[in-house]
Amino acid sequence: MLRKLLFFGLVLASISLNAFALEETIGDFTFTYTVSDNEATITHYAVQNAHTTFTVPATLGGYPVVYLAITGGSGSGFSMFDVTSFVIPSTVISIANLTFLTYSEWYKNRPSGYVYLGKVLVEYNGTPPANISVLNDTLGIEKSVFSGHPTITAVELPQSLKYIGSSAFSGCSGIPSISLPDNIKIISASAFSGCSRIQSLVLPSSLKTLGGSAFYGCTALTNDLILPNGVTQIGVSAFQDCSLLRSVKISDSVTTLSSSAFSGCTSLSLAEIGANVAVIEGSAFYNCANLSFISLPASVASIASSAFSNCTKLKQVYCFPSVAPGGTGNIFTSSPQIHVLSSASGYTIPTWRGGTITTDLENCPLVSFDSQGGTFISPQYFPCGKPYGTLPQPVKNGYLFLGWHTQPMGDGERIKSTLLSPQTAVKRYTHSGDVPKQSTHTPISILSMRVNPQSSMRMRPQLLRSPMAH
Repeated sequence: MLRKLLFFGLVLASISLNAFALEETIGDFTFTYTVSDNEATITHYAVQNAHTTFTVPATLGGYPVVYLAITGGSGSGFSMFDVTSFVIPSTVISIANLTFLTYSEWYKNRPSGYVYLGKVLVEYNGTPPANISVLNDTLGIEKSVFSGHPTITAVELPQSLKYIGSSAFSGCSGIPSISLPDNIKIISASAFSGCSRIQSLVLPSSLKTLGGSAFYGCTALTNDLILPNGVTQIGVSAFQDCSLLRSVKISDSVTTLSSSAFSGCTSLSLAEIGANVAVIEGSAFYNCANLSFISLPASVASIASSAFSNCTKLKQVYCFPSVAPGGTGNIFTSSPQIHVLSSASGYTIPTWRGGTITTDLENCPLVSFDSQGGTFISPQYFPCGKPYGTLPQPVKNGYLFLGWHTQPMGDGERIKSTLLSPQTAVKRYTHSGDVPKQSTHTPISILSMRVNPQSSMRMRPQLLRSPMAH
């Protein structure tokens, strides 16, 4: 066995292993590969002598072979036309470039229906059925396998699945729902774009990569979206034109909001930006017409032009960076009031990038919401001494939202939009995870939901325990 290192740089001490292409020879086969996160990706092959079986090794250089991204090959006496079978190890979850396979004798004789290489579904040969049930133990679904088939009305994915390739289900406008397995690591570009009937989406905690346009144009998506910890970048246009999406909570692992990530989400009224987001690219929230406020964590170092353009209701911005984020051009077109710390620097006063600066952030109260079993509502900042304005409305099946109060079960003062925001501390009720990490002062109020069953049944004192009658 021969292993060779191909250098692509001169100053070796400053370059990680990921910058190298490696080679390893196993018998007549030589594979070129790269390593990232202790996983090998094969990019090229060279073969000596004729072979009818093409065998991919399970490891290269001691690293498991997880991805095949073969862009070309060569050989002396070898022809892909002669290959009648492939041996793919169970470590492989993606075979990204299938071109090299199409020349093989194996491909000419591939079966009808689901076509597998190893544990990767690489094609559906023929017209797929209305109900798709991907086989158990499948690790990956490759590029465009079910793309452009609006007649598909149901999809069942196995828990073993780790990878969904680009455009795998794009244009499948007949799918009303999708349940993503708990082991998914990668959702590639445009994987579910144009799936315009999907109403609810739960992204698993295992997710690491969310590709560009992954859910572009999922116009029926209405739930409260949570980006899980582990995802570091939200791809370009990942949720663009998800026009019914109500809210999004971006985890602290995310560092970049790519351009147009949530552009055109016209129903989005709440966007909680994680505490480690450093870059907000252009048009990230363009035309989010229902967004009325935004809190920018202290980690934000750069905001591109038009990031919040055409957000017509955006009037309050709570900006925690102690130094004004870099970038050129206006961020806002709605002329919001931008609350910054009195000690902050770099902000031009009285106006900065499309808004009006107010140095009062230390005094802006953070209000937490206890929805008492309804949908989670993130804490919000409010301008000190000014009306609350429009408050969020939680949803709980079987109940009708009646309003917010300063005490649970409808007790205490009922909060009206005309009331001034609190300026003195009151008893508050804790809610797990409800204090943003960028907050440097104590939350001082809690509003609780009062609910009524949506029926004519007799009301009981403890309304939260009363089911809806049918």
